[in-house]
Amino acid sequence: MSNILWTEEEKQVFSKIQMEVFNMKALGASQDKITEKYEISSHTIYTAIRYTLAGNYWEPQKSTGGGISYLGDADVILFKKKIKENHLDLNCLKTIEAVQLAYELRADRYHRALYLYSICKVISNTNRFKRFLFSLEPYVASETWINHFCSRNGIILKNPETLTEARRKCCNLPVINKFFSNNKKLLKETAPANIWNADESSSITTQRYKVLLTENCRHAITPTSAYEPHITAMFCFNAIGDRMDPFIILPKLANVPQELKSIRAFYCSQSSGWMTKALFGAFCVYFVSKISHYKLLLSKPECDQPTILLVDNHSSRFNSFAIEYLAMHNVILLTFPPHCSHLLQPFDVAAARSLKSSMAKIQITKSVKDAASKLKSKAAMTRYKTVYSVVEAWKNIPSDVLVNGFIQSGLFEFDPSKVTSSELINKNIKELDSDNTGLMLTSDKMRLEIYNRDSFFIANTIEEIMLIEYDLIKMLFNSGSDAVGIKLSKFPPLILKISENNYQKIDL
Repeated sequence: MSNILWTEEEKQVFSKIQMEVFNMKALGASQDKITEKYEISSHTIYTAIRYTLAGNYWEPQKSTGGGISYLGDADVILFKKKIKENHLDLNCLKTIEAVQLAYELRADRYHRALYLYSICKVISNTNRFKRFLFSLEPYVASETWINHFCSRNGIILKNPETLTEARRKCCNLPVINKFFSNNKKLLKETAPANIWNADESSSITTQRYKVLLTENCRHAITPTSAYEPHITAMFCFNAIGDRMDPFIILPKLANVPQELKSIRAFYCSQSSGWMTKALFGAFCVYFVSKISHYKLLLSKPECDQPTILLVDNHSSRFNSFAIEYLAMHNVILLTFPPHCSHLLQPFDVAAARSLKSSMAKIQITKSVKDAASKLKSKAAMTRYKTVYSVVEAWKNIPSDVLVNGFIQSGLFEFDPSKVTSSELINKNIKELDSDNTGLMLTSDKMRLEIYNRDSFFIANTIEEIMLIEYDLIKMLFNSGSDAVGIKLSKFPPLILKISENNYQKIDL
């Protein structure tokens, strides 16, 4: 019996002989023994292992010419599966989202390859294998790559259709009612200081303006910056209007740039500047540490309550590490139903529009432009103006605006009618036609499901899920690995309550 837990996609792709050869190596069989059994050379065994690590199909008779593709065969299946899921969810992947998805799949494959190699017991050609593993390290593909990829894999690229009406179908009365009924007890019994919402704003450097022309001018042209990075900021606040410093993802940086050191935020970096599953894990570590300080200010009944963290259902939230870390610190992670965040998410309801408007105004103020002009490069100028405007705009949003977001979304004080009366809800659908009415990702059922999806080992009960050690956090987020995401700021220390009036500080 195999000692390797193959993924469903690998089982679909890999040949029988491919898995048998790899299993024999994992069990310690010599190359001579494998050669004798399958009548293949030691070089062919190396090729079989190499293809397996890359997630590609292999047979002895298969041509081995050409390099390793960006996504392995098993990962292409996952890619297509995601396309279908998004299509059924009436939220087709945009090309830039497809590039992000491909990057995440490649990063997952890289970590999978490291795991498989660790159990493969390869003795010879170790340097060659290490060079090969290095070639599998993730990097962000170009957007032109997606065109060739789709052409090769029978994926259709089309101009998008208007989704407003389609989303109206998803955002219907039965779904909204079910979300509120499922979470009524939790939301009504939790103090507002313990109900938090987190949401990110992406591509915040990109501002679109109309330009002025006289009647004889034909071309509406304006200079653009050579440096237009994709930056993501996660904003987090609670139902009494308290907020955390923004969690900002910068692209392709190894350290906090000099021009940002005086701007108060939590910084990390990743090639694309996107929110990924790994970086959502970093955000959860940041969130828990900040909450551990915040709870010291609350009354004992409030302090003893669980913390609720409300988020949208972006794929980055389905991260076993993040979920387990939140669960072990008494945080409930709750997602909104798909396509309902414009009504249910406090950030979207109250803060997003005023934040964007304020950012645009701050960027063009004389003081900001003057400060930016003193910097040495266009990249630094753009980065400073963007991040400064984000942090200042977030700081300047009145607390009552943030509170109003929770009120208008019916989350606190608990009042579903604030949402169910909206004209944006489709009231023609009378019966529940979707199972996804919001998910409690920290429930026992979801924890097991997501853990078994992410892990190489199957857990049958919650007790079998591996506990997260604090040393693991240091190893993950201090490694400088772009596949994980590079932490540029220091996590706030974690305050653990040991007993009444007895606390322990843990530096992460």
